[in-house]
Amino acid sequence: LPMSSPSSSSSSSSSTMITSTAYITVGTGVGVGLVVNGKPVHGRMHPEGGHIPVQPLPHDAFAGYSWGKDKSPFQGIHTVEGIASTVALTERVLLQDAGPHTTVGGGGGSGDNANTAQNRSILADLPDHHPAFEHAVNALANLCATLLLMLSMERIVLGGGLMNRASLLPKIQARTAQLLNGYLPLPRTTTATSIGGGDEDLTSIITLSQHGKDAGLNGAIVLAQHAYQQSLEMNDNDDEDPSIATTTKRLKQEAFATGLWHGMIVGAVAVAAMFQFVR
Repeated sequence: LPMSSPSSSSSSSSSTMITSTAYITVGTGVGVGLVVNGKPVHGRMHPEGGHIPVQPLPHDAFAGYSWGKDKSPFQGIHTVEGIASTVALTERVLLQDAGPHTTVGGGGGSGDNANTAQNRSILADLPDHHPAFEHAVNALANLCATLLLMLSMERIVLGGGLMNRASLLPKIQARTAQLLNGYLPLPRTTTATSIGGGDEDLTSIITLSQHGKDAGLNGAIVLAQHAYQQSLEMNDNDDEDPSIATTTKRLKQEAFATGLWHGMIVGAVAVAAMFQFVR
């Protein structure tokens, strides 16, 4: 991917090419999109990096956000989304203000305080040094460290509503370097930062998108452009090799036939069920 693509944050004048990028959006949930070797990752389904477990800060007794208790992996306890999402942060703040024996939400978001927990505007009034944000920084740094170790990401781009708080990015960069503990070869700086206590410099690796709130929209446009270019290349290959065109046509016919039979079967079952219900 070009550095000027929507998934990057550097100057569009740069011609440096990267092949592996992660985009993390932090809002009501935490979503992770991956591009590895220049191609989006989509196996059994889209990546669900927001649900990976993290190493919490010491003495963190927060029992996870209410949305996660029923269906989320690990019941939303000590996961990235269970700590860093705006829902989780809001519930943490409400619990802290109300006392340790108060229950916020629960059971997939139901409960007397669930609507208040989802009214995340209270986060905007918190100071940058509020303890809740330190937990968010740690969770997102855990995610960044995991991506760097597991997929050797060349770039990690952060976005979403929470990242509008400018103080978070340098803390996430520093905490990620601290968690990696010097294991990976990272860019170095000549002076140690007071936040991270080390001389690793992740400012060129963990960044914000230069496209701001339009990152998702522009990214979709780039993917559409890539898909169109690939279709043109496939058509060129079909013209050069008749066997490819024949195989492509056969696969399309098989897909159509499978879909047709599937539709007929589903329709027949639905009609039978309807008559059974009427009787």
